[in-house]
Amino acid sequence: MVRSAGGAVPTALVRFGRIRVAVSCAAIGHTCWLEKLTVQQFDQVIAINLRGPVLVAKAIWPAIRQQGDAWRGGYNERKARRATIARRTRRIEARYGGSGEPG
Repeated sequence: MVRSAGGAVPTALVRFGRIRVAVSCAAIGHTCWLEKLTVQQFDQVIAINLRGPVLVAKAIWPAIRQQGDAWRGGYNERKARRATIARRTRRIEARYGGSGEPG
C-alpha cells in the first residue's frame, strides 16, 4: 500500500504509463461547537484538508511537466478557505440562532 503522494507517482507511472488526473479526496471535520474546537483539532483539519491537495499536486507536477501535458490543478485555496468559513458560520448560526446567545 502506498502511503504518500510522492510514493504513489512512481507506482502510477509503472502501472498506467502516465498521469492524467490526480484525486485528493481525504478530508476531516470535527463536529463540535467553535468554542470547543481546540487548536490541535483546527491544525489537523488544515493539515489534511488544505495541505493534502497541495502535496498531491506537488508530487505529480514533475511527471505532468515531463509528459508535456497542459494541466490545471483543482486545488483552489481561496475556495477551500471560503467553504471552511461558511461551514463554521452555519454552525455558529445554528448554535446561537442570530441572537448572540446560545439556543
